[in-house]
Amino acid sequence: MTVVTLCTELGAVDEHFVTQLARSLGTDIVDHRLFERYILDCMDASDGEVFDLVKGQSTMSRHWDMTTRQLARQTSEEILEVAARGNVLIISSAAAAVLRPIRHVLSLRVRAPLDVRLHSLVWHAFHEQ
Repeated sequence: MTVVTLCTELGAVDEHFVTQLARSLGTDIVDHRLFERYILDCMDASDGEVFDLVKGQSTMSRHWDMTTRQLARQTSEEILEVAARGNVLIISSAAAAVLRPIRHVLSLRVRAPLDVRLHSLVWHAFHEQ
């Protein structure tokens, strides 16, 4: 049962890198946005509202009666559920933190020099249009 978490700096890796890594590991790819989407669906909230709650700038917790701690717990439960299925590459720094105590989980952090990351971001900005 392969479970790998991947944390990256913005612009340090691209989709091709992630796809090739998952292919070589024989895993599926789960992006952090899957967890965010699930929580939004459970709460019937907008993206901006959850972002504000995470930053601690929202009164939404009163509306949905959910604290930041409860949001973290819900996210952790989703991460553990995905990891339990196995054969997965999870792109999420939260997953790396949640799964750290589990011995068979490999956590990778990919970094790159600032100039490389900026070049990558600019290149993608102009070529995705």
